[in-house]
Amino acid sequence: MGILGIAFRSIIRSPRRSLTLGIGVFLAITLIVGAFLTADYMGQAILADVLKDVKVDIEVSMQHKSVSDYKNVTEELEKIEEINIVEPYVSGYLSYWDYNITKNGQIIWPEYINVTEYGENISRPYYDHDVYVYGFRQNMSIGEIVVLEGNLNLTGENIAITQDFAQDLKLNVNDIITFTYVSWHGEERKIVEINATICAIIDIEGTLKEAMKERYFYPYFTHFVSPYYYMAPYYREEEKSYIITSIEFAQQLGIMMYEYRYYYEPAPIIPSKASQELSSPIYIKYWIFVDRDKLINLWDIEQTLDNLKKLEIKIENICIKYSMYSTEYSIENRLDDAINSSRFAVDYLKYTFGFNSLPVLFLAWFFALTASWISVNERRREIGLLKVRGATNKQIFRIILIEAVITGVLAGIIGAIIGFFNSLYLINIFAKGFTEVLIPIEVFTKLMPFYLELSIILGCLLALFAVFIPARRVANMPLEKLLQEYLEEIEAEKWKPRLTWIMFILGLAKTVEMILGFSVMKILWQMGPQTMPNIFIILVLIAASFIDNILNYLGPIFFIYGFSKIVTHYVSKFQKFFKSIVKPLLGELSDIAVKNFARKSTRTARVMFLIAITLTFGITMTIISNSSIQYNIKMIELGVGADINANPVYPSNETQLLENLSKIEGINLISTIRKQYIDVKGFYSDLVIVDENYFNVSFIGKGYLEGITIEEAYSKFKSGENCCIISRYLSEEYEYGIGDEMIVSFQVGEKTIRISLTIIAVGKAFPGVGYYGNIILISYRCVEKLFNPQEIRSIQLLIDVKENANSTKIAEELREKYEEIYSVVSFEEAVQQSMRSPLLSVYPKFYSIEFAFALLIAVIGLSLIMIMAALEREREIGLLAARGVNKKQVIKVFLGEVILIIVISYLIGIVEGFAVAYGYVKAFMYPLWLELPFKIPIVVPTSLYLMLIGGLMAFIIASVGPAWYITRKRVAEILRIHH
Repeated sequence: MGILGIAFRSIIRSPRRSLTLGIGVFLAITLIVGAFLTADYMGQAILADVLKDVKVDIEVSMQHKSVSDYKNVTEELEKIEEINIVEPYVSGYLSYWDYNITKNGQIIWPEYINVTEYGENISRPYYDHDVYVYGFRQNMSIGEIVVLEGNLNLTGENIAITQDFAQDLKLNVNDIITFTYVSWHGEERKIVEINATICAIIDIEGTLKEAMKERYFYPYFTHFVSPYYYMAPYYREEEKSYIITSIEFAQQLGIMMYEYRYYYEPAPIIPSKASQELSSPIYIKYWIFVDRDKLINLWDIEQTLDNLKKLEIKIENICIKYSMYSTEYSIENRLDDAINSSRFAVDYLKYTFGFNSLPVLFLAWFFALTASWISVNERRREIGLLKVRGATNKQIFRIILIEAVITGVLAGIIGAIIGFFNSLYLINIFAKGFTEVLIPIEVFTKLMPFYLELSIILGCLLALFAVFIPARRVANMPLEKLLQEYLEEIEAEKWKPRLTWIMFILGLAKTVEMILGFSVMKILWQMGPQTMPNIFIILVLIAASFIDNILNYLGPIFFIYGFSKIVTHYVSKFQKFFKSIVKPLLGELSDIAVKNFARKSTRTARVMFLIAITLTFGITMTIISNSSIQYNIKMIELGVGADINANPVYPSNETQLLENLSKIEGINLISTIRKQYIDVKGFYSDLVIVDENYFNVSFIGKGYLEGITIEEAYSKFKSGENCCIISRYLSEEYEYGIGDEMIVSFQVGEKTIRISLTIIAVGKAFPGVGYYGNIILISYRCVEKLFNPQEIRSIQLLIDVKENANSTKIAEELREKYEEIYSVVSFEEAVQQSMRSPLLSVYPKFYSIEFAFALLIAVIGLSLIMIMAALEREREIGLLAARGVNKKQVIKVFLGEVILIIVISYLIGIVEGFAVAYGYVKAFMYPLWLELPFKIPIVVPTSLYLMLIGGLMAFIIASVGPAWYITRKRVAEILRIHH
């Protein structure tokens, strides 16, 4: 019989050995395959959601010599088989600084208002939003223009306008209006006057409306949440004023002219009769809608991207042919952007799942290694008999490795299959309310072949690495030792005190550092290169940083490994301590329990290490993931700044707007923020003008300011003193300190403002303003002595709501009722949107499930050890029973041994787990250069305590079960000698 046959026969004869070797491997593969398939599920759902947001697949912008070129381009693009629809268009907007619209010689748009600037009364154009102009073909492909009045005829000087625009300007069908604008060609200024006839009043719906909306609100294709700050703006859905006309007439209106415009020079109030033909290059855009079924394969992203790239090349060839200079074109492949972002999301999920699954793989390998040692110890006599029959050391070694490969293959297959069903469970947990589970048969046919292959390879590698050292040792063992009736401990390792103590000390140092919540290397680097001028010191520091980074991951392993080895090796010196732990339970039998605890020191150390490292990993990842959520919420506080953050768009009457807002039910206080760029020693800085309410409205806390309390800052800003608060970065960068004088100068209109300020405090962060960079905070009352701050028209509002008010509803009211406000976000909305992110919410759930798998591996490992211990000690148990020791006392002896192992393992695992989690959260969760003004909360979820208690109960049950089984046998059966 060949080696392969012997290996198969050995597995069939004793499947228990293969089961114990493969169970850890299959559990790890089950988790990994399930997690990776879940990432694929979520990736498909993310991609599907993103593709829904892509209304226009590809947009091409091209510069033509003649406006008629678009007809040839459209014709050639439509010949490409992957393209369904091509719609040429031009677009732009009538800025109220550039354009006037008149009717019967009277200006009807924009409205001119009287304002006071620099002490003079002037007339200024004002309108709450711009007028958007689109030029299309007469028979446009995507249609969906609803005619409410008149007849849509996009020829000649005809235009169609939307209903809201018609109502605002009191226009009707067949009215003739005049557009007047200023056109600049270098230094030459031309006033252009164009007449137009309103042919229809319309509404825009469907695909066209979505495409036009996407033109100005281009979707941002990413689903990632910044680890440091996240806030998505909530834009008000406003009704825009649209003018629809022909492409040719849009050219005459100057919509697609290549020209420089001076946006702050108003159009002439009195229209000129001068109108002339302009000969500038023409910019025309093309909406392209492709056949997605032909191009997109959700199960083959690489092929999809390749298809899109080939299509882009075809489009590019046409662009080169018809663009003015063969280079004046651009192609926005929005499908490509969307698919790449979803692929990146899947890759990021897989990377995270894969990287964070390494501890479980390590535990699976360690469990398999322990099982291999026990298996080899159990079958040493069988191996000895094979040698007697002529088997060589190499053959023995190969037989064991082949058995491991077979076991790894089977474990990989079983793990992949169960991993698939595990993924169906995980997707419902990770993405509940986010996506639907894909059809299982489709997953089997598309993804399972790859994961099955991956699982088999991973299973083989884990099994081989676990069995290699035990197989080599038993294969090289002398025959006489293999055939001995009793061999103390084949898996015993040689005591290496120097290596063990070095690992323990390194791990202990890193643990102490974690408990204290600081990083030595971080402190050294923050000191700056100026304190380390010696290049040798810098090189040493770089090397030390490299070692320190490695110890961040290996330190806990070194500490637990060293501690478990030291405790089991020097157990005789701790006998009194160990006896005191189990004596209340065992009484006089405590001596037996302690001796049995030390009998198999290597095996006991492995079990302690397995349990402790499992607890450390689970506690660490659970606390870090839950704390990171709270950290993200605190960063949202810094970004939003207050209960509500609103941005008005140049309000015509700011005082009236603030009065109206303050009357809204639920609003308590409002603070205004204005920013002005200034120059500080050659670098731009943000000069931020705030009123005193900022210190009551914003989320600024006690630890945010140095040198002054929040109450004192409020008082000084209210009194209008010439003082300022600067950012820590500005203080350190330019060596400004509290009490120093700072000269600030800046331009407001035609005025140059120069003011001397006393620095009264240094701020770590200014909620709603910023937490990094050059920031100078000054008082509104201080600057109003020099000029009217309302001349800085770009403002931001921080709003504090009353205790029982609903900030989300108030924010919604601001969007709906106030046209002056273009962007509103409430703190609650930002937090909810962040929590709805599929990626942010995954990790705490994943770590809990991973911890459960790790606990299961550790419980099975401990159970296996105790089963082997019970079988090895059958005769001992029988002799104890023959001497009058009852079954309960025997179980107590086993329970005492288990309690010693569990107490020590739980003690070191919990201490190390909390230490690593605390240290990471305090010292490593944010960048080295960022000093946060708040303490990152340490969050310990209730589920962690439940899992620790559940694991404890499982460990105890798994340990005493084998002893209970042995005690059920009769004494004669136990003592019978088997030949």
